[in-house]
Amino acid sequence: MSFVLDVPVQLLMALLLAMPAGEDLHLAVSPEVAEAPPPVVRAYQGFGEGGFKFREQSWLEALKSQQDVAEFRGYARRIFHTSDGFHYVPNDAERRAILGLRDIPAIAQGVSARLAQRNARRLRMALGRTANPSDLYLAHCLGISEATALVKLIEQRPRDPAYFHVAKIAPDFPIEALVPHRTATLSDLRAFVDGSIVAATQAAARQNLLRTWQPDLRDSFAGLVAGQNHNLEPERLTVATP
Repeated sequence: MSFVLDVPVQLLMALLLAMPAGEDLHLAVSPEVAEAPPPVVRAYQGFGEGGFKFREQSWLEALKSQQDVAEFRGYARRIFHTSDGFHYVPNDAERRAILGLRDIPAIAQGVSARLAQRNARRLRMALGRTANPSDLYLAHCLGISEATALVKLIEQRPRDPAYFHVAKIAPDFPIEALVPHRTATLSDLRAFVDGSIVAATQAAARQNLLRTWQPDLRDSFAGLVAGQNHNLEPERLTVATP
């Protein structure tokens, strides 16, 4: 029985958009693999909300980092952060409304894709190589500084216990959502995440999404998101009355 993380296909596609044009993605899926039965998914999937699995802090940080993007600027201005990196929205009604944006695909997709592009640039500088989809997934889940530290440890000390290092690097993250078991090594963790990305790729292949994967989608994506968000009026946050 194999266990994988539940990596949403829409999140995978956002991560792929951050890969350099022409980069060998190592994601070719044969027809036999694409038609294979889907692997068993772990029962524990509660580390994020919405179709792109954003936790509260990761969502607020991601939205705040995109305040230079016109369609997100109104939201980002309402998000503040402390000197130690904690992000918050002072007004509780606005906080609920901003967190609720995770459930709007047009917004969550745009935030995810732009965050992945930003993380890809920062990971390339920190690691000295192109970030792969597994690296980008860790950055999406844990945060860029935490993912950078973890990826470096995986490369330098693969036999170390994964549970210990994830707990130390990302104490607020539910470790059970990432580490397959307590005896897992960092090498096991890498294989676990890689396998989960492959499973998401299989799902994308079964939905014929990879057939449409072309470098020029990067340019059309930005326009698509801007068009979808045009009528969302970011300056007017409202909360449904119970």
